[in-house]
Amino acid sequence: MKFQLRDYQQNASNAAISHYRLKGGKNYLMVLPTGAGKSIVIADIAARLNEPLLVFQPNKEILEQNFAKLQTYGIIDAGCYSASVKRKDICRITFATIKSVHNHLKEFNHFKYVLIDECHNVNAAAGMYADFFAAAERRVIGLTATPYRLCSTMNGSMLKFLTRTRPRVFSDVIYYCQVSELLARGFLTKLKYYDLTRIELVNVRRNGSSDISRDAAIMECI
Repeated sequence: MKFQLRDYQQNASNAAISHYRLKGGKNYLMVLPTGAGKSIVIADIAARLNEPLLVFQPNKEILEQNFAKLQTYGIIDAGCYSASVKRKDICRITFATIKSVHNHLKEFNHFKYVLIDECHNVNAAAGMYADFFAAAERRVIGLTATPYRLCSTMNGSMLKFLTRTRPRVFSDVIYYCQVSELLARGFLTKLKYYDLTRIELVNVRRNGSSDISRDAAIMECI
């Protein structure tokens, strides 16, 4: 069963396919809010590319969720490569975690197309992703709902947009969708806010510390 994509999901998939097929290599970024359905977008990209595609997932739970979504497309040449899910299958479409791939980099040099979910976790300066990028020439697209990374500066720390970090992995944003748009169209439920400072704390049980903070007490209450 193939999902009927919403227009913004289809536009995101189209943008990825178009930029994968461009001559000359740059890495690009797509921004989709939490709840926008990134798993469906990932599945559609993988189904349409017709080339070996390596899809990095940040953890076991998201890998299993997104791989299950891909399987609904009826694709048989797909597998998982991750110690956390106890599978080490290298297929045309391979969902993986970076730690497992990092231990066997040469086995993945033939993947020229890479999709990184939750790509704000990528550290371009050092670490496993940096080693992976250095191992072979690739075309990379990152997906995230939070396109910022905390960077150190002379004056402390600050959030930088992923296309402005140094060294830089992602050159440009090729597609973005805003929370306000999805709320306006009824794809996301509007949030309800409550003033936690108005909660009555008389009967809140303390954790044994006489100087427990008010914030901690509120969290225990809720």
